[in-house]
Amino acid sequence: MPESVTGEVLSESTKQLRAELRAKNNILTNTCAQIASIKVQQVTTHMPFEVVADHIKLKEARKQSVASVAESQDESLYWFTEDEKYLSSIRENDGIRLQLEAISQLVESKNQELVGLIAEKERKQANEERRVRNAHESRKKCTKCGGYVAQIVHLKTKEKEYKEKKRALKQECERLQKQLDASWSTIHLWENAIEQEKEGHKNALCDLEDKFNNSERRVHDLMEENENLIHEKNFQLTTRRDLEKELQEKITTLHKRTNDLQTENQSLVGAVVELKRMFKDSEGRVHDLMEENENLTHERNFELTTRRGLENEVEQRTNAFESAQRRIANQRKIHDDMVNRSNELEDQVEQQKAALDVVNTELVTARADQDTVNTELVRVRTERDAARTQINNLHLFSGALQHLVNQFQRRLQDSEDREGNDLALRDELLEI
Repeated sequence: MPESVTGEVLSESTKQLRAELRAKNNILTNTCAQIASIKVQQVTTHMPFEVVADHIKLKEARKQSVASVAESQDESLYWFTEDEKYLSSIRENDGIRLQLEAISQLVESKNQELVGLIAEKERKQANEERRVRNAHESRKKCTKCGGYVAQIVHLKTKEKEYKEKKRALKQECERLQKQLDASWSTIHLWENAIEQEKEGHKNALCDLEDKFNNSERRVHDLMEENENLIHEKNFQLTTRRDLEKELQEKITTLHKRTNDLQTENQSLVGAVVELKRMFKDSEGRVHDLMEENENLTHERNFELTTRRGLENEVEQRTNAFESAQRRIANQRKIHDDMVNRSNELEDQVEQQKAALDVVNTELVTARADQDTVNTELVRVRTERDAARTQINNLHLFSGALQHLVNQFQRRLQDSEDREGNDLALRDELLEI
């Protein structure tokens, strides 16, 4: 009883195990078939014909092995009894399980190989596509190879030109920098010279202002002295005019009196002549008039008395005339003294005029010097403005020069960038 029960239990458990093994084998077979079909479907579109044929043969072999295994399992399960062949069936099942595991491992390895082949195929296909695409692009680019070669030659020529221009621009920049440095040094020298000249002109202007103030004070003193001299001269001239007028009146009076005396003297001379003539006539008639002498003695004495009176009067008048002449001489001497004094005053006035002319000349010279200084100051200011203008122009020139240098640097940078791009393009074309 116990053995039969145990055998039944074992047979039932063996049946269950066999059923489970069949189910698992079927599931494994179906799974392998599905996996194989899926892999075949995934690979056939990308695998070569030989790989697909090998894969199909492998699949058929797997099916045959699975079918043979299933048949062997069915035969073993059919021919061996459940009780006697339990252990052998277990061993067979273990062998089948091991075979299935080996098959599954083989399938997995084949699947991994297949995945590797698929990845290799995809990689080769990607490489082929990239090669085809590169070849296509190369064919497209090769159509422009002549233009690229010409462009490369042109770029090399431009590169040489850019290098020459770069060298020329560097030399020009160095020359302009030297010129700028020289201009700045010249500007500093001009500024120092202008400052020194400005200080010198300031000192000269101060000296000229002092001289001008001294000359103005001297001119003022000389003008006051000149006014005093002119006032004195006017007073002296007024006095001289009065004296000359008085002397002229006296001289006129004396001339009139002299003329009158001369007239009277002439009349007296005429009377004397007449008397002499009458005396001669009387002498001629002496003999005739001897008789009448006594009668005429009284008359003659009277005439002689009259003659002596006339002679005395003539002598008195002559003395008066001589005294008048002496007075006239004295008046003339006084007049000459006054004239000499007037001449001396005129000489003094002339000297004062000469001194005034000298002062005026000095004043004119000082004014001319001041005008010269003003002109020099204007010239200095003009030169200073011109120097400032030139300095500003030099600043503008330096700014423009710096701008040109910056432009040249930018152009050099652009040319270097273009040169780098051209070199990259040339390298790419050479790689193509």
